[in-house]
Amino acid sequence: MNSAAVSRPNPLHRFGQTLRYWFQAGAAGSGHRSRALFFVARKHGLAYLQVPKAACTSLRAAICLLNHPELDPEEVTGSEWIHQHREMNDILQPGARELRRLFRFTFVRHPYARFVSFYRNKIAEPNSPAVAKRFGSQGFSGGMTVDSALDVVEATPVEQLDPHLVPQVDLVYLDSTSLVEFIGRVERLAEDIKLVENRCGVSLKLPHLNRASGGSIDRARELLAESGRTRLQRIYARDFERFAYEP
Repeated sequence: MNSAAVSRPNPLHRFGQTLRYWFQAGAAGSGHRSRALFFVARKHGLAYLQVPKAACTSLRAAICLLNHPELDPEEVTGSEWIHQHREMNDILQPGARELRRLFRFTFVRHPYARFVSFYRNKIAEPNSPAVAKRFGSQGFSGGMTVDSALDVVEATPVEQLDPHLVPQVDLVYLDSTSLVEFIGRVERLAEDIKLVENRCGVSLKLPHLNRASGGSIDRARELLAESGRTRLQRIYARDFERFAYEP
């Protein structure tokens, strides 16, 4: 196809999406449930409920490519592109009427692996840019130990936790009602994403991003001392129970 003939997103539409995103993000301050966001591909009948540190960067990139097939997949699946171009996301909050017509899905992750991914990706480096930009104000410091990071989590009321640390059950469920029709697991991502693709008749380009940020459950267990595992079992007891994860 002639590159000149490729239609690009309307700038006014993109600006409106950006305003909507930031309005929703600002409204999130009232509690972690309001931070739950759906990234949608309306033409394809698909809505992904974001769960941070559960393959969310890859899934957001895949949804973006469904909406904008004219974009370069190599660029979109770059580790930071999808976060730097939020205006390219079509976002809805739970309860939006449009969601009734879409197949709603999400992915969850073993609490050990999810926390280790957060720690290694956001906190472990002494000069962590994530701490400087976001997590320092929440009590974290770059290079702090796992135990010290867990101290911060335990001292923070659950409704004030960052979405990266909120119990997954509180993002996926509103009271006892699931916000989605299908809950996949990161541990069987390849198999479960096929179920989503078959349900909607689409092919999702899932890049393997953030590979070093947590690893497998066994690797997470190795990185956590017994005391750390015990504390995570307590913090995320409802995730272990609801999603039937073994400690």
